[in-house]
Amino acid sequence: MSEGSSRRVKSIYSVISSVNRLEILKILNNKGPMTYSELKAYAGFKSKKESGKFAYHLRKLVRQNLVGLNRSEKKYYITNLGRLIVNLSRQIEEQSMVESGKLYVRTSKQVLEEFNPDKILQSLVREAGMPVELAQKITSEAESRLYKFQTIYLTAQLIRELVNALLLEHGYEEYRQKLTRLGMPVYDVTQLINDSDGRLDGIEGVMAKTSDAVLSEYFLLSKLPKDVVDSHFSGDICLLNVGTWGLMPDDVFVDLDEFKGVEFSDKLLSIPRVGRPSGLYDSITGLLALISLLGKEASKGITLFNFSSYLERHGAVNPGMLSKAFSLIPYLVRNGYSKPLVGFVIDGGYDIGPLLDAYEHYLSITPIPRIALIVKDAKEDAIDRLVSIANRGGRVGLLNDGIRSYMGIKRELDSPPALPSLTIALHSLSLNLPRLAYDANMDESYFRAKLAIALQTCIDALEARKRALLEVLRKGLLPLLSLDKGVLSADYIPMSINLVGLREAIWSLIGEEPPTDDYFALQDKILETASRVVRDRGEGIGICMVNDESSERLARLDVDKFGKGIVMLSGNRMAYSQAPVIDGKGLFDGLVRGLSRADRLLNGGYVVNLKAEGGPIPRLPYVRMAKEMYVCKVCGFRNERDDRCSKCGSTSFLRYSTIGQA
Repeated sequence: MSEGSSRRVKSIYSVISSVNRLEILKILNNKGPMTYSELKAYAGFKSKKESGKFAYHLRKLVRQNLVGLNRSEKKYYITNLGRLIVNLSRQIEEQSMVESGKLYVRTSKQVLEEFNPDKILQSLVREAGMPVELAQKITSEAESRLYKFQTIYLTAQLIRELVNALLLEHGYEEYRQKLTRLGMPVYDVTQLINDSDGRLDGIEGVMAKTSDAVLSEYFLLSKLPKDVVDSHFSGDICLLNVGTWGLMPDDVFVDLDEFKGVEFSDKLLSIPRVGRPSGLYDSITGLLALISLLGKEASKGITLFNFSSYLERHGAVNPGMLSKAFSLIPYLVRNGYSKPLVGFVIDGGYDIGPLLDAYEHYLSITPIPRIALIVKDAKEDAIDRLVSIANRGGRVGLLNDGIRSYMGIKRELDSPPALPSLTIALHSLSLNLPRLAYDANMDESYFRAKLAIALQTCIDALEARKRALLEVLRKGLLPLLSLDKGVLSADYIPMSINLVGLREAIWSLIGEEPPTDDYFALQDKILETASRVVRDRGEGIGICMVNDESSERLARLDVDKFGKGIVMLSGNRMAYSQAPVIDGKGLFDGLVRGLSRADRLLNGGYVVNLKAEGGPIPRLPYVRMAKEMYVCKVCGFRNERDDRCSKCGSTSFLRYSTIGQA
């Protein structure tokens, strides 16, 4: 090395020997070009007295070509030589850590800290609730094993995994469960990103499924009784929406006759206050604001009733304005975490023609509609048009009793006290009736005894969920539903257990498909037993029979456990029956009477799905029009068959049913 080069290197060493100058280099390396004042502030020279000191350090760096100045932009930047100095200093720091023999930890706060075994001790005591003496023994053993690792860095996750392994080795499973880390393996997240369909959920779906996985583990590990969790994993019951289980209700019902506008005094400060509507435009604007907020606080459905009178109070119904409102609603309730279906209960005593015009326009531009019309006491001249809408893929329900969601969940169980304008309902828990029947081995009495025991487990689960939800409501995490606003009563939150596979259970108990009279006689006995059990347990608990996503999971688990030769399925799909699907052309008095009795006994909710293919409409409390179609993934056209799209010729389809949740 020449004498000039040697002096140059010494000068650079002299410059970077200052902690302040090295920090300036690191700032420019991380943040990019900065003005003089920005760089001075980031480097910590904030007072006027320190201006001279900062200028001195910066001038030293510029003279050695470690920092340059872009005169046109008046910004300082790090040169390639300066970047090399920063990288070398980092390598020196890391090597010095290795030579010191100390362990360093990359923490969950994304900082590097020297390993401190006291933090293991603190976690065992604080998080797992372990006695101090026992925690000290586990900490000592963990520290001994960690020092045997041949690694420069540890991670907080690795330390936690090691401690959990030690807890399992010593038989402390309860402590391990409290200390476990929630999350997803890297491979699972990668597959989730790769397999997501942007035409359905996009990046929102990826983020929602990731958070759902974490929250599901949280509730299963810490918020539900162990026997409930065991029953869910074994397939005796099925918990749906576990990620939002204790965070939000399934259904929200809103009485629009009592709706006074959306107003917050201390919540959601970025949301405009929409007061009492004074005209049709204001009434629809307020309604959209309400739906948008509720869409973030309900996981299954939003049901708005007295819709016809609400509109009539604020002026003549404008189909064009309603069409635009319907078109906006799917955007307002799409938030990734929940996608509630919005149902409007329309009084058939009003002129519903303009409403149907608006809905038909919405249907014509929406491949998979998530708005439903529930027409109460529909007149004969409107039914044909409603059936026609359902045949084109619209979601249509015909209601003759009380208030229900499109799914069939009742707003009221039995005879509740006077209800506020806004009420919620909990369900999303299904009981596997065929599993009980297989275990009963055709012994009806034994089956009903097992049913009574299984229902107690279900009630325990729902009560645990109610406690968790009430805590969320008290904390104000659901602003619109917060208990301190007076719009929701904590005294009345109905909870219902969904009975899955009743038909298959009856077949299994009798040994074959029974005659209609025998079928309904046994159905009544089963439902009466279930009704008595939940009634004896207390008010606000019901049973229901509605369509949800649990039937496929429970059938698949039973096939795995008992084999295809034992499991009885009523259709071609690997799924148990739920709410009945009937053909209007095959109606007879005995069938209608049996369905009516089932609705009376199922106090939590019930729906009869009628194929929208013509025939008479039975006079039942609630009938929903059933139509299955195939939506082209390319152009969005709804097809009757799944061989080739009749509009664009594509062969890529998504199965869509008007009675499904998709």
